[in-house]
Amino acid sequence: MTSATQLIELLDLSRQPGAITFSETAPEGVPHVASVAPSGCTYWKHAAEGASFYTEAADHYGCPIGAHTHGVDMPEEQAEQLQGVIGTMVELPFDG
Repeated sequence: MTSATQLIELLDLSRQPGAITFSETAPEGVPHVASVAPSGCTYWKHAAEGASFYTEAADHYGCPIGAHTHGVDMPEEQAEQLQGVIGTMVELPFDG
């Protein structure tokens, strides 16, 4: 029985479990993501659909918040964009 099968049974999952790892080098035998996505969440969707791939830091520059939460060192332009996005979010009215 595979680890994935065990997780599915133990946790009564309705989908295949996914995995993520952080590495200094590309994993052997795993392809680089086919195209850069507009957000890190897009990569999660591809993985949930069963795709296996790896990404590099630059693949996450389009989503400054996702890049920040993954600890990606961003070029100055993306870092400024992150500050702008956060500023906009802070200024949004809250109706809670």
